[in-house]
Amino acid sequence: MTRMIGRRSLGALALAGVAQPALAQEYPRRQPVRLIVPQAAGSATDVMARAVAQPLSEILGQQVVIDNRAGAGGLLGTEMLAKAAPDGYTLGVVNISTHGVNPGLFRRLPYDAVRDFTPIGMTATIGNAVIVRSGFPAQTLAEAIAFIRANPGRVNFASAGQGSSQHLAAALLARMAGGLQMVHIPFRGTGPGTTAVMAGEADLMIPTISSALPAIRSGRARALAVTTEASVPDLPGVPPAKDTLPGYVVTSWYGIAGPANTPAPVVARVNAAIRDALTRPETVRTLEAAGFVPAAGSPAELAAHIVAEIERWRRVIEDAGIPREG
Repeated sequence: MTRMIGRRSLGALALAGVAQPALAQEYPRRQPVRLIVPQAAGSATDVMARAVAQPLSEILGQQVVIDNRAGAGGLLGTEMLAKAAPDGYTLGVVNISTHGVNPGLFRRLPYDAVRDFTPIGMTATIGNAVIVRSGFPAQTLAEAIAFIRANPGRVNFASAGQGSSQHLAAALLARMAGGLQMVHIPFRGTGPGTTAVMAGEADLMIPTISSALPAIRSGRARALAVTTEASVPDLPGVPPAKDTLPGYVVTSWYGIAGPANTPAPVVARVNAAIRDALTRPETVRTLEAAGFVPAAGSPAELAAHIVAEIERWRRVIEDAGIPREG
């Protein structure tokens, strides 16, 4: 009996060995690939996804269809991805919110950010900009910090919502600047928040650079700093925040993942396609025009980045005393 089971097991392994290369050759011939975007159309996540989906469709020889599933801070779409069949025909965008902030913000998530997914590859990063209303009495980040310190509780900051990456970026800035006391005004999305800054209803905000540009170019908001390692072409003359606060670097990031147990040949195929897409001049131009920096990487690198981000933002949430939700 033992010998028969052993032979059957060996036979199954042999068939699996044959099936893996076959899967790599066939994928994705069967049907279009759905790419779940857990944020709304027009969001930074959506803009990035659409810029990458077009070349991926050409490279894979099958249409990559964007499926926006916004809601609950990215929980809705990310849960859908976690529960999808691991066959490569449902992939999704993972980012700083879904796989960085949310694990530390929610007591109970409908998914495990590490166990329930198969990381495939990073796609892009984008920095944030520290912006203030046009009449704010500071011309530099150092002056803003001094003003906030001298006026505890009198300066407010907007964000895209309680526990959003923008909220945590401001909390991290406050902590690293020695414990600044500011009032948080959460809005339902980045657009309403930047509009409040432009209207003078909010003093400060730290949105992504792409979201900040319209407000800055209108003249109704000013950029004091960017949260990237170096200055960015879209905001010439605006210094990195780390020049004032050493170590203060906040980068929103985006990658593509599948459900747990997505077959290795599919992961390799899609990762190679992402790398190819991010070398194409038109893709690079589209991403850079929206403020993104193309950032390809291996599945292992994305997996390690997710683990590091979860730990980083969990510490920020705890140190800032932000109540956990759910």
